[in-house]
Amino acid sequence: MASEELDGPALCDPATVAMAERIRDDWHPHLAEARIRYVFIPQGPVKNGTVRLGVAKRQSDLNSLLTGADFVIILSHDRWQDMEPGQREGLLDHELCHCIPKLHPKTGEHDGWGIRHHDIEEFAEVVNRHGLLTAGQRDYGRKTRRQLELFIAFELDAEPAP
Repeated sequence: MASEELDGPALCDPATVAMAERIRDDWHPHLAEARIRYVFIPQGPVKNGTVRLGVAKRQSDLNSLLTGADFVIILSHDRWQDMEPGQREGLLDHELCHCIPKLHPKTGEHDGWGIRHHDIEEFAEVVNRHGLLTAGQRDYGRKTRRQLELFIAFELDAEPAP
């Protein structure tokens, strides 16, 4: 699916599925038993004015029976074509992070599948005005500080743009 356009939904090509499965094996061993299908759609859906690059959907029991999938990861084909390999891997990893096993509250045993929400959601202007308000936001800030330090170091060492 290098550069052709899609008329409608299509199963992802073998290279995309292989990339996703490698990411699942490396970073999502808790999904080893999950049946996941990867689908391209021509253009990503728009939510609140922003094009979504991907969406992870848990299948209902009926859909799971019919499709043989516990999750479907839907990718925006037009945006996918413009991404670098590292961006593609990041998107697949992000969507796989949404997929989680549900555990029975009393026994702790596997009890189906669920969708995990993002760890942090906040408006930039609220953070600018009030800082990181919750313990979860502060923890996220500590975890990302190292990445920012690496980014700044890279930018300082990088060749100047022409």
